[in-house]
Amino acid sequence: MDYTNLLQQADLFLVQSYRENHNPQLCFHTIDRVRDIVNAVVILSEKYSLTVEDKFVVNCAAYFQDIGYLFEGVKGTRQRSASAARCFLQEHLVAESVIKKVEMCIFATRPSKKPENLLEEIVVDAVSFHLGSKSFVDLNQRMYLEVNYRKNQVVDERIWYALTLVFLRNHAYFTLEARILKESIKKNNIAYFVKLQITGKQLLV
Repeated sequence: MDYTNLLQQADLFLVQSYRENHNPQLCFHTIDRVRDIVNAVVILSEKYSLTVEDKFVVNCAAYFQDIGYLFEGVKGTRQRSASAARCFLQEHLVAESVIKKVEMCIFATRPSKKPENLLEEIVVDAVSFHLGSKSFVDLNQRMYLEVNYRKNQVVDERIWYALTLVFLRNHAYFTLEARILKESIKKNNIAYFVKLQITGKQLLV
């Protein structure tokens, strides 16, 4: 199996899917978000002794794990993402054992789920890589706008910032490499939102 070519095909498939199903309400879950997750997976997977097959699994899961947002709202997103990945992989005659691993990595990103192995940990950490980035404040604002569109109402910004702070404080990276790369910046982002709670307005960063 030529996994390199297959990942190139996955990239083309995702680009086409986002182009054909463009939704201006998706301010956060964009093709750029997909690329960020893929890049994060590449960074993390290079630090571990993964087989060629397992590197494909985590990269493929990164490409597909958000595609469910393009269709039918937020409920059932991971199931739709996993189904899209399965259809794509079956069309390219990928082994069932590999498809299963891709699906499990996608399902591991559910908020209520915990990763059960290194592959799932890599994908889950890649999805939350932005929490430890200097662009988090902007990305969080994009998520805020997307939630407003989804709910068809304006969420109070003070409530949103409070929820963001709780989320950041409760979050933990699973892989050692993600903790090394992202934990200190995440702490800075926590400090920013603590100040935001005091001032009640956006700060210059």
